Amino acid sequence: AGIATGRSGTRVLGYLGADLHDAGVDFLAPESTRGIDLKRIAIENLRASDDPNWLAVYQASAWLLAILIAALFCLSLRLKRKVKIVVALASEAARTLREMPSLIVFPFVGIFSIGFFGGCLAYMLVCVMTLRVRAIERFGEKYPFFDVSDMEADPEKAQRY
Repeated sequence: AGIATGRSGTRVLGYLGADLHDAGVDFLAPESTRGIDLKRIAIENLRASDDPNWLAVYQASAWLLAILIAALFCLSLRLKRKVKIVVALASEAARTLREMPSLIVFPFVGIFSIGFFGGCLAYMLVCVMTLRVRAIERFGEKYPFFDVSDMEADPEKAQRY
C-alpha cells in the first residue's frame, strides 16, 4: 500500500469519471473510488455560476476591484516623490554602512546586554524567592542590621523592609 503502488493515477482518472476498463486498466475496483465524481461537481459549480444572483455578486466584486486598483495607481503616482526620497535615504544608509561596517553590529550589543542582565536579574529573583527560612535567619545573624526575628516581633519594622 502507500503512494508508491502505482494506483494513484488510475484513482484520479476514476474520480474524474474516465472509463478505465476501456483503457485496458482492470486492477482498480470501482468501489475504491468511494463515489466521488469530480466531473459532476465541476458541472454543478459551473451551473451555479450562471445564477443571476451570483452574476451580480461577481460583477459587483469586479467593479470594486477595478476601483481599488485605480485608487492604488493614483496613490502610487501621488507617493512617487516620497518613494524617491526613501530610495535616496536607503542609498545614503548603504554608503554609510560601507564606510562604517561596525554600525551593523552595534544594535546587537544592546540586545545582548539587555538579555544578559535580564537573565541575571531573573536568576537572582528565583534564588531569593526560593531561599529557605534557615538561610534567611543565618543572614540575619551575620548581618545584624537585617534581623528577621525582630521583624516577626515588630510588624512596623517588617513594613520598612
